[in-house]
Amino acid sequence: MSSQFMHRTRLRVIGSDLIERLEDRLTPAASQIPTLIGASQFAVGEDAGGGSTVQVYNSTLGTLRTTFTVPFSSNVTGGIRTAAADFGNTGVADVVAATGPGVTNQVVVLDGTTGAVLDSFQPFETTFTGGLYVTTGDVNGDGIPDLVVTPDQTGGPVVAVYDGASLARGQVTQIDRFFGINDPSFRGGARAAVANINNEPMVVVAAGFGGGPRVAIYDGNDVAQGLAAPSEVVPDFFAFETTLRNGVYLAAGDLNGDGNSDIVFGAGPGGAPRVRVENGQTLITDGGTYTSLDDIPSAQLANFFAGNTNNTGGIRVSVKNLGIGGQAGIVVGSGTGDGSTVTGYTSSSLAISTNPSPIFSFNAFPGFNGGVFVG
Repeated sequence: MSSQFMHRTRLRVIGSDLIERLEDRLTPAASQIPTLIGASQFAVGEDAGGGSTVQVYNSTLGTLRTTFTVPFSSNVTGGIRTAAADFGNTGVADVVAATGPGVTNQVVVLDGTTGAVLDSFQPFETTFTGGLYVTTGDVNGDGIPDLVVTPDQTGGPVVAVYDGASLARGQVTQIDRFFGINDPSFRGGARAAVANINNEPMVVVAAGFGGGPRVAIYDGNDVAQGLAAPSEVVPDFFAFETTLRNGVYLAAGDLNGDGNSDIVFGAGPGGAPRVRVENGQTLITDGGTYTSLDDIPSAQLANFFAGNTNNTGGIRVSVKNLGIGGQAGIVVGSGTGDGSTVTGYTSSSLAISTNPSPIFSFNAFPGFNGGVFVG
């Protein structure tokens, strides 16, 4: 990856055992803000070998709302990575679609109501064809989700953050760009999530494919100021066994109703569909006392397999507003080669079982078995 990846400018482009008793720690929230419980819609895209359509679902019961065909500049064959967030504060989530490996990197933002293109841009140099990951969350504190883009295969651990309110106006304004893993020579890319803990924004970053399940949490205020080297809030730690080399999928949102984001970790490709949910405030408060999540059992809210334990494609994770008493929930998608199943879990279901029952589960793309991205 060339130095262009790290060139920071303010771009403006127009265009039981595993679970301790959790009833007191995983309860429906009476009042939470949207940036903590996620959008009321989620987007699903096919993994490699799929088409260029994105399906948008209402988070409540997982009912299909609409389908968009994404007008990428190239014929996409490496899958579509997705996110859904209300950049325009309209009550309807807009859709972010990003290219997978094999074509020039591109992000397209679609109006969630009309499907019109709000923005289309290349976050990295035109020669980079390793694919992208996208996620959203309020980094700069304006109450509007911002967009975070990271590279996939052959990319360095670069994190690029864009102002969400500007995206709704057809403008691409970069907030910051920094290395999310303290190893600039790593070429497995990165994955990210945005959290808010103790009323402070934080950017959570994990190594991508080929890296260990190593996670770093950065001060979102530093990111909002555009610092090239934002401060780490806690020392790096491992989400899963240190011997694994398939990275980690990430999501964040308030799952226990305490007004702070909790962090969701999904196993990367090559691993079983294991999901861990950790109390975000505990992770921050006890930072420096652990190097692995196994070292801090008091933080654990859930630890389960979202699907067949024999599957080895990992599991993609997101946090969404499932519309049940204002509580956030988890929506997961099948990993590479494991089908196209999308499953939703309420936080209350996580509290009562190590094998939680889903509120919905469906096959998003019947006949396609390559895996799906949810966001």
